[in-house]
Amino acid sequence: AAGLGTRMRSRLPKVLHPLCGRPMLAYVLDAAREATGERPLVVYSPPTALLREVVGDAADWALQDVPLGTGDAVRAALEVLPDDVGEVLVLSGDVPRLQSELLVELLEQRRLDQAAFALTAVAAYDPTGLGRVLRNEAGGVERIVEEKDATDEQREIGEINAGLYAFDADWLRERIRTLTPSPATGELYLTELVGMARADGRLVASLDVEDDGRLLGINDRAQLAQAEWDLRTEINESWM
Repeated sequence: AAGLGTRMRSRLPKVLHPLCGRPMLAYVLDAAREATGERPLVVYSPPTALLREVVGDAADWALQDVPLGTGDAVRAALEVLPDDVGEVLVLSGDVPRLQSELLVELLEQRRLDQAAFALTAVAAYDPTGLGRVLRNEAGGVERIVEEKDATDEQREIGEINAGLYAFDADWLRERIRTLTPSPATGELYLTELVGMARADGRLVASLDVEDDGRLLGINDRAQLAQAEWDLRTEINESWM
């Protein structure tokens, strides 16, 4: 939850924007807590320090001094995570409509395959702008390629990476240190770990889900308004 969310055009950190009266981050923390039975660990940055004031004791905290990508955010989390933690669930603070049942399935998929990690793959209606999941002939995950780096053929793939992961913590601690900065942005990306796992002879499992909109991240006010509408509809239907 360390990103600035500049497309929201607001001084308020993105993940504190409200949905049905609660910060969007609160829904992610609820899902994490329900799925794991553990206290969530939130990664924040100096410009998003207001998160600590709002969320308070509902989470533990890790400071990412300079937001340098998803890989660097997880590195910051691992620095304060107890050594005896054997499994790590990585979520994004701007995906408030995810459900704990899906996270439980993701954890179980990794354990079933004894994989280095499991990711969530979505058969997207519109994959434009998102990272594509590349598979081998046996259907295993071999690589994730960002759209800007993809060939025309790869852009035809409709399966995208939703950015939710369950990791073998020991493997993650070793490999997070070997991530290399992106030549384009200088950031460290978790998606590079797919190739590293395969190089280590480890599986990368996938939980394959249909595109129902629940795993879409919120990046601007239009998407925030749509998420509020969808969430309100769900709440009304549950009561009726």
